[in-house]
Amino acid sequence: MRIKATVVFSLLIVLSTSLVFGQSKGRADYQFRLLMHKQTENFGGWWVFPDMTADSNTFRSLAVAGPLFKWDDGWIETMGGVLVHQDGLVEPLANIRVSEDLISKLNVFADVEYFFRNPRLYWWLGVSMPIKIGKLNTRIGIESENVTFKGRQDSLGIGPSFSVQLPFCRKATLVTAYEFRNDGDFLRHYLVFNF
Repeated sequence: MRIKATVVFSLLIVLSTSLVFGQSKGRADYQFRLLMHKQTENFGGWWVFPDMTADSNTFRSLAVAGPLFKWDDGWIETMGGVLVHQDGLVEPLANIRVSEDLISKLNVFADVEYFFRNPRLYWWLGVSMPIKIGKLNTRIGIESENVTFKGRQDSLGIGPSFSVQLPFCRKATLVTAYEFRNDGDFLRHYLVFNF
C-alpha cells in the first residue's frame, strides 16, 4: 500500500508542476521530449523527439548512432546522425554523449552536438544523485541546456530536475526539469526508454 501511495504522490507532483508552470503564459514554455536509447557491447544509438507538444511538430526528430566505449563507472558514445525538421530539411550532425558515476553515486551526463548546416554547438550537462522515496528509484539534480550560435545571441539555461523510474516499466524513466533561461524559461518532461 505504501508503494502505491508513493507512486501516486510522485506522479501527482510531476503532473501538478506541468499544470502550474506549463499553462502559465509568460512564465514557462511547456515541452515534452521522448528519448529512446539502445546500447550493445560496443554500439550506442539514440532516437529523440525534441518537443512533441509543438503545433508544427509532425515528425521533428534526431537520430544518431556510433561506437560505444565502456569502463567500470561510465561510457562514451561517439556518433553521427541527422536532425529531421518538420519541413523535411535534414541536418547532419556529430554527437558525443558521456555518462560517468563519480563519488557517492553522483552521476554526470553530457551531450554535445555540432550541426554542420546553419553551424551551431548544442551542449547539455546534467548532474544527479539518488534520493530515497519509498521503494522508487528516484534522482534529483541540476541540468543546463545551451546552444552556441555564430553571429547571434546564444541560448543558455540552468535549473533543477527530478526523475523517477516508472515502477510498471523499468526501462522507462520520467524526468521533470525546469530551466531558467536567457530566452524564455521552460518546464520539460523527458520520457526516456533505455533498451
